[in-house]
Amino acid sequence: ALDGEVTTGMTYLVRGSNVTDTVTLTVAAYIGNKEVAVDEISLVNVADGKLGTPGTPGRDGRTPYVHTAWANNATGTDGFSLDSSINKLYIGIYTDFEPNDSTDPKKYKWAKVKGDKGEKGD
Repeated sequence: ALDGEVTTGMTYLVRGSNVTDTVTLTVAAYIGNKEVAVDEISLVNVADGKLGTPGTPGRDGRTPYVHTAWANNATGTDGFSLDSSINKLYIGIYTDFEPNDSTDPKKYKWAKVKGDKGEKGD
């Protein structure tokens, strides 16, 4: 619950790791004491390890999976991680028909996502 007056431009920070069920935030706008608009925002932690609802099978009946990993070099051998992109310089991606991510960096195509530090602007 909020204490005090809600003002224009308020910011709410929701950490997904703190969401265990669906959380619904109702936001209302008032002019004076008259409610002029209301909306609801629902937040769900989808990193719960559960599989989502299966889609319609493709023509061949196989399910493709996209796999993502992060690392600190172009071969994926330095700092390889399936879980964290924090402070990683490269992202690796590959697709196949297996649901589990491979821990073999050679399967991934690597691309640099963090460039060199640029010059300070004016």
